[in-house]
Amino acid sequence: MGSSCQVSHMFKKRNTPSQQSGSNSDRPRVRYSERDTRQFDRAPRGTSFSYQSRGASDQSEQLRGSKPRLRATESLAVSQARSRTARLKSLAQHIPGILAVGLLVVSVVYNLGVSTDPRIQINGSVAAHSTEQQAEYERIVQQAFERLPVTSRTKLTFDSDGLGALLQKNHPELGGVRISLPFFGQRPVVHLETPPRSFVYTNARSETAVLDSNGRVLALGAASDLPRISDTASLEMAVGKQVLPSDEAAFMKLVYDELQRSGVQVESFALPAVPKRLEVKLKDTPYFVKMTMQQGAAEQAGAYLATRESLQKQGATPAEYVDVRVSGRIFYK
Repeated sequence: MGSSCQVSHMFKKRNTPSQQSGSNSDRPRVRYSERDTRQFDRAPRGTSFSYQSRGASDQSEQLRGSKPRLRATESLAVSQARSRTARLKSLAQHIPGILAVGLLVVSVVYNLGVSTDPRIQINGSVAAHSTEQQAEYERIVQQAFERLPVTSRTKLTFDSDGLGALLQKNHPELGGVRISLPFFGQRPVVHLETPPRSFVYTNARSETAVLDSNGRVLALGAASDLPRISDTASLEMAVGKQVLPSDEAAFMKLVYDELQRSGVQVESFALPAVPKRLEVKLKDTPYFVKMTMQQGAAEQAGAYLATRESLQKQGATPAEYVDVRVSGRIFYK
């Protein structure tokens, strides 16, 4: 019995809310009077939605504030684009001038250079009669230009007189060397003055060379259209070397010219072992003329021409020689 009482006490039924506080029918009802209703009605419109309304107004104000900022950004972009376009147009207008100035600078720099491939102009009989000699001179001048230092290959630093003197020194057979630089262009012109070819010289060793009127070797070899000189000396010959004394060469040249003007063709000159002795062999004659280079060439040539005319009138022809070495006296055999 005791245990059942305890269990029943443990599981005692609790009172319901209605039983604790009474039923709903006993709670007094709240009634709104007409005054309260009017006060509610007079409440400002939108009071209950003040948060939503404030949020919408703030958003509209933000939108209204962003529009001027967008317009300012757009106007800045437009102005920048216009400024960029204006700069491009201005640059485009100056492009022809820039190109012209650049071309002018390049042309001036190019025009100041000196080419190492000069144009060679030979003034003289060598150019007309010896292509091999002309090719040799071109090779010599080309090598001289190629040896020039880089600092001397401009018109401002090029020493034309110095190079001409060097060529003249290395090749004394040349009568003169003159170098001219063009006003426009890089290729210089080298003028080589070559003395006229006067004789074909043959020494005792049967070596031949072309001599000028001063007895200097212009080229090695022979030429068929020049009078020949046979010498008993055995001098070694080289281009530019003096193989005959200049006075003896000038003597022979004067005799040759005097006889040529009178229609007498000189075939060759011979230099015997006797000093200053000259033997002149004429074309179509069986004899030669004895002369001395210690007396005037024109006087001896004139004496021979007078003797020749006299012998022709007499119908006599010497068989061996005509000697005009003694002034006022003519010997023939």
